[in-house]
Parts: sequence; C-alpha cells; structure tokens
Amino acid sequence: SDGCQQNQLMYNYCASEAKRFYVLKLESIYKKLEQNEELEDSKSSWRDFVEKECKRFAKPFEMGSIYPLEIDACRQSLTKQRIKTLTSELNCDKDGGCSYPD
Repeated sequence: SDGCQQNQLMYNYCASEAKRFYVLKLESIYKKLEQNEELEDSKSSWRDFVEKECKRFAKPFEMGSIYPLEIDACRQSLTKQRIKTLTSELNCDKDGGCSYPD
C-alpha cells in the first residue's frame, strides 16, 4: 500500500508483514501434507537453506539500513517458490500423476 512507501521504517514493517503472511501460508500447506520423517527433514533443511541463502544474497547490504529489507525480500521470494512447489504436490494424483513444477 501507499503507507509502505512513506519511509524506510514503514517499508521494513510492510516487508516483514508480507514475509509473515507467506510463512503462515507455507505452514498451512505443510499441515495438509502427509506427515512423515521426510517432510520434517525437508522442512528443517528448507529453513536452513533459506537463512543461509538470504544472508549470502544480502551480504553486499550487510552494513546498511536496507539489510533487513533485503533479507525479508529474499525470504519472501524463496517462500513463495516453496509454496508453489508444495501446492503442486497437494494437487497431485495419489497414483503419482504429478511432476515437479517449473
């Protein structure tokens, strides 16, 4: 919204809220999937990957005020991709009639 464009503090707040929205959406999808050890391992690995990848991505901004925004933008982007992948899995036929999304 326009309020998010007012200043860096508001921009950071809005980005953080958007990230929270996508994390909650991802968690709701996880709950719909078959619960097993592989899913738990995948979730744990996913969290580690996102944190490390976003730190790597945002490293050039590490000393600046935009660093938290870059981290949140990265997390949001990766989480949206993960949501797409898992949503595709939810929509698969149980007989294996599914392929990994692009």
